[in-house]
Amino acid sequence: GPVAVGGLRGALYPPAGGWLQSHVSRALPLQQCHRRAQAQRLRSCLHSAVSLAWGSFTCCMAASVTTLNSYTKTVIEFRHKRKVFEQGYREEPTFIDPEAIKYFRE
Repeated sequence: GPVAVGGLRGALYPPAGGWLQSHVSRALPLQQCHRRAQAQRLRSCLHSAVSLAWGSFTCCMAASVTTLNSYTKTVIEFRHKRKVFEQGYREEPTFIDPEAIKYFRE
């Protein structure tokens, strides 16, 4: 039967061996199994969280790169059009017909 153990609590503990030891020896593998399952669930949850974070980061970066490319393309096109327009404007002949000048002078 139980043996009285001294100390502050004065609790009763069963002797070594017997039903308690058999229950404890069965409980330890179960606890280890539960811990393993908990760790596996935690890893799975962490993997999902990391995957979601990387997915969000990838979408965000793709959107920003697309926007930057579109902006850069627009700026380059406008610069090119302005340059062509300015060159065309400068190359336009601005001569005045000398005969017309003579006509107005007379």
